Amino acid sequence: MLTLALALWVVEIYFDSQLKIKMIEADGSAKLLEIIGGAAQESEMARYSLLCKNISNFYLQQNSTADIIAHLAFALPQNIILTDIIINGNKININGVSPNRIDLAQAQNSLQNSAYFKNVYVPPSNWIAQENISFNATMNYDPGK
Repeated sequence: MLTLALALWVVEIYFDSQLKIKMIEADGSAKLLEIIGGAAQESEMARYSLLCKNISNFYLQQNSTADIIAHLAFALPQNIILTDIIINGNKININGVSPNRIDLAQAQNSLQNSAYFKNVYVPPSNWIAQENISFNATMNYDPGK
């Protein structure tokens, strides 16, 4: 009888240990899945972070139309009237009216001396009339970023 009790006790210990091993393996598998899932989320977050950084860099490299117009307004004499402003990337074309050649020359010099405008070109045909001069000019915008 004692032998039977000992045999049953050994079987109970064996099955109990097997059950504990299976529980430990299941817990380890669950933790592994949790780690893998966390790694996938971390990878997804890194991808979105890079996308946001690229979008931010894109917009930082874009020229603000409001900034360009403000720099033009600051650079031009008050009596110069602009009728058109065409902005294509960094290339700017302006059309306007100047009361006389002196004001047009001041406008050209002011744009050429501005830190924001490069390669300012006022065609020779703009200098023919002496008063009420319809003019056009081209230049490149350099925001100095």
